[in-house]
Amino acid sequence: MVVKVYGPAYASPKRVLLCLVEKEIDFETVPVDLIAGENLTPEYLKLQPFGSLPVIQDGDYTLFGLVALCFDSDHCCLNLKISKSTRL
Repeated sequence: MVVKVYGPAYASPKRVLLCLVEKEIDFETVPVDLIAGENLTPEYLKLQPFGSLPVIQDGDYTLFGLVALCFDSDHCCLNLKISKSTRL
């Protein structure tokens, strides 16, 4: 299963992508257009109730908040057998 990262290709989501690359985790990006207000649609608000970015999703597990994403991606990607020693 591939981890999905929701957000634009700039700012905070880049930090999460870098973290996933460093940990050699396969991911796909799901673009969210802030200018068009895609982060405020009912569908997106089901993932992140405050409409903020980025959001990471691994199957049924959804995580948001930049610090949590970078430091807790080990828990998010349990099926990838990432060790605690790979934390950034």
